[in-house]
Parts: sequence; C-alpha cells; structure tokens
Amino acid sequence: MKLIAFLLSILTLQTPVSAIAAQAISPEDAYAAAMTNRAILVDVREADEIKSSGIAEFAVWLATTSINGRGPSYQEALQKWPKEQKLIFYCRSGRRSEIAADHFATLGYRTLNAGSFQEWKDAGLPVKAFDQSTN
Repeated sequence: MKLIAFLLSILTLQTPVSAIAAQAISPEDAYAAAMTNRAILVDVREADEIKSSGIAEFAVWLATTSINGRGPSYQEALQKWPKEQKLIFYCRSGRRSEIAADHFATLGYRTLNAGSFQEWKDAGLPVKAFDQSTN
C-alpha cells in the first residue's frame, strides 16, 4: 500500500511537460553552497527513508508527498524560501529531486538537482540523524 501511495505521489506531482530538466550539481558543490548559505539543500525523500539512513548535513526536509499534496510543509516552504535563493534538491535515486526541482522552477525559483543521497554518502559528505522536531 505504501508503494502504491508513493508511486501515485510521483506520478501526480504536477509539473508542466514543457519544464526544462534541472541542471545537475555535484554533491560536493551542493554541500559547499549549502554550507555557505548560497543555497537551500532540500531532501524530498519520505520520512521512512530518512529515518533509516539519515539526512545530509544542512538539508531541510520537504517530502515529495507534501509537495504533491500542497500540504502545510509545502506552503510553509513557499513562504520561507526567497525566490532569489537557489534550491538544491536530492532524493534516493535522483528522479524525485528532478521532478521537485522542475516544479519549483515553474514557480520562479532557481533550482539544481544534486541527484541521489547515495552519491552524497559515497562522496564522504556529512550525514546527521533525522530529527523531525527540528526540521
């Protein structure tokens, strides 16, 4: 059932077909940008994924299902994130982050796709335990 809900959330994420694919950024460059506040690093994985593997240092969490449902976390992000600030997205494989980056680009944000969390870990970049209460 979770798999079906997850797949539906990806398929129904409303991004115009004409959207241009987000430019890729390496995990190292994403880390440098987030560390120096030149960008907001956004993890779009679901809670169960983050709880089991952690979250990238400096990342904020905005689940794909929240984006898709235009939920409170999504609305809060739209209010908090200035459009002149770059947004860098990542997920488990890079596909959801690409969809999210494309979606936010249609809203006027400058977006990049850092790909997968595994690439982040393979680069030896810092990971922290996920604490939903502070995110």
